[in-house]
Amino acid sequence: MEYLVVSIMMYFQGVVGLLISMFIIMLLLLNTPKKILHLEEGLMMDYSSEWMILLSVWLFMLIFMKMLSYQLVSNNEFNLMYMMMLILFMAFSVKSLLVFFIMFELVLIPIFLIIVGWGYQPERLQAGVFMIMYTMVFSLIMMLGILNIYFQEGTFCMLMLGVVKSEMNFLSVMMILSMLVKFPVYFLHSWLPKAHVQAPSYGSMVLAGLLLKLGGYGMIRLCNFFIFKQMWLLCMITLGGLYSAVVSIRQKDMKSMVAYSSISHMMFVAVGLMSGKMEGLKGAVVLMVAHGLCSSGLFMMMDSIYSTMKTRMFILSKSLGFSSSLMVMWLFFMCVSNMSAPPTINLYSEVFLLFSGFNYSFNIVLIMVLVCFLCAYFSLFLFINPSHGWSVFPHEDVSSFMSMIYFMHWSPLNLMIMSEMI
Repeated sequence: MEYLVVSIMMYFQGVVGLLISMFIIMLLLLNTPKKILHLEEGLMMDYSSEWMILLSVWLFMLIFMKMLSYQLVSNNEFNLMYMMMLILFMAFSVKSLLVFFIMFELVLIPIFLIIVGWGYQPERLQAGVFMIMYTMVFSLIMMLGILNIYFQEGTFCMLMLGVVKSEMNFLSVMMILSMLVKFPVYFLHSWLPKAHVQAPSYGSMVLAGLLLKLGGYGMIRLCNFFIFKQMWLLCMITLGGLYSAVVSIRQKDMKSMVAYSSISHMMFVAVGLMSGKMEGLKGAVVLMVAHGLCSSGLFMMMDSIYSTMKTRMFILSKSLGFSSSLMVMWLFFMCVSNMSAPPTINLYSEVFLLFSGFNYSFNIVLIMVLVCFLCAYFSLFLFINPSHGWSVFPHEDVSSFMSMIYFMHWSPLNLMIMSEMI
């Protein structure tokens, strides 16, 4: 009875926090001054920001529901999630490049505290330091690039900066790299597997579902300013995506495998955005939405398996199919979505991104097709290995409440193909 009362109180606390955040955003939309320190006026809403905000609202609702399933969740954890929610809403809707940069950096504070404060093992300190160091080093160069844009153009407004595209120089390439750290792409990825493995399940959900999309959204904005001709960077991204897919197959930890698969999927987004084509932008945005839902559901599934078997190692996680039929069913649905099987929007977006790859060369498309095959391989492996075999661990099936959360992850992936928005 006491746990029920606490759960109800946390639920109302989450609803109130969401309403307060939306009220603040509406006030900013209606009453923002015309100019504040030359940051330009108001907020904006276009195709990419609309999808990112919708994804944020949906995933935060699922994350709060997941947090309510825990018996011991402190108010500090909820407060950090509220802070992150408001920062992401602002980052996906501001018109000023400088304010976006501030929100881009500010979001590190709550996720760092979640990983370090509520992570699983002592290695969480190293994971937090890796994440901060990778981001801050490149962010310093990004700040110099933003100031250079302001001195040249006289404005921070992203809509005005996109009118005339300019050639890329050293600072603009480093600005692109600072966004690729948040994707991340291979060679700039070392912080991501460590952060995912050490973070609690809701931390991994927001990290894979939303924070990686912040880098993609920044890439969308920066690619509107510059004419991209750096083929060496594109080759590094595509070959890194291929290598990360191979590395993912060799992982012993299920959570680490899902983390490396995120690197492979975000390679498609980078190729689509750098193509400069409309189909590349459309495929990249839809794939970010699909990956946000799919990866969040997979990390939540890994937490359910860990809570049942007390391990995430493939060699010990066996025989779910004998006693946990619902868990196996949802694991199958998530893995099928992760391999871009029809009718998911993952397949829809990857087709568009493959077409945008022809803007460069046929070799790029061949690498992308090979990565698709490897993603299907490790998605099948992720389903087959825990579902079969024999294990000494007792199994518990998922509850109806958790099944509802899984359904809310999976259903948009299959139903949004009928939406007129995409």
